[in-house]
Amino acid sequence: MDLIGYVTLEEANTYVSENYVTADPLRIQWEALIDDDKKALLRKSFQTIELLPFTGRKTCMDQPNMFPRWPQEEVPQSIKAAQVENALSLSDTSNAEDDAHYTKLWKYGVSSYSIGNLSESISTGTYGMNAQRTGVVSAVATRLLQPYLGGSYRI
Repeated sequence: MDLIGYVTLEEANTYVSENYVTADPLRIQWEALIDDDKKALLRKSFQTIELLPFTGRKTCMDQPNMFPRWPQEEVPQSIKAAQVENALSLSDTSNAEDDAHYTKLWKYGVSSYSIGNLSESISTGTYGMNAQRTGVVSAVATRLLQPYLGGSYRI
């Protein structure tokens, strides 16, 4: 089977079945998708990850993808998992609705709002704002990618 970014469709399906219980809404939604839709989501997730500002350099300067990173010779499992996790989140239509809602609020400079007893404050440091900037909509994928992004360095 062909690679779609860092994983094959088989690897993605196996990851979902090994990491999500059968009753999990994300697993149910993923398994209901046809293969072409799964591939499209994996491709979109991969393209998003490839645009992130990773620290270090590619293992081989002429390699087409951002991973592996020097001194590694293989793509880390956490990167493969991040691609699948982000694709899973992209398959959730409620995430798209939430993203559109918050994007509209940020666009108009809304920092907080109230509806009855509910009030919400939105800051530029929130997870959602990060998702808007990077395109990574999965909190799990964000955590998996974090060690490869700027912010801390081994000494």
